[in-house]
Amino acid sequence: YVTAAQIVVQSYGVRVLSFLGPTESMIIADESADPDRLALDLLNEAEHGGDSAALLVTPSAAQAEEVRERLPRYLDRLPARRREFAEAALSRYGGAIVVDAVAAAAAPPGIRTPRSG
Repeated sequence: YVTAAQIVVQSYGVRVLSFLGPTESMIIADESADPDRLALDLLNEAEHGGDSAALLVTPSAAQAEEVRERLPRYLDRLPARRREFAEAALSRYGGAIVVDAVAAAAAPPGIRTPRSG
């Protein structure tokens, strides 16, 4: 919606800085999440710019590895400029964090979850 709004206001002579910019995202997924979709979600955020951050938080090291293995396949399908952005973003600010429980990853600081005590 933001990009669409920028296009509309630009048609009235309003200058906009850019249509896309870096994003910061954290995808929290349990073991039931599809690794292909997770890889695509990470790339969807990372392709916005080399300064984007895209993190996967999961309780499964195996799932994190499956996602990592799928990323090159989808990177190769991106247009050259978007691929450059995504590769830079993932190498600088991308990764997977393996946690004990998804609830602990999603809880605000200071909130106790069943597994945190």
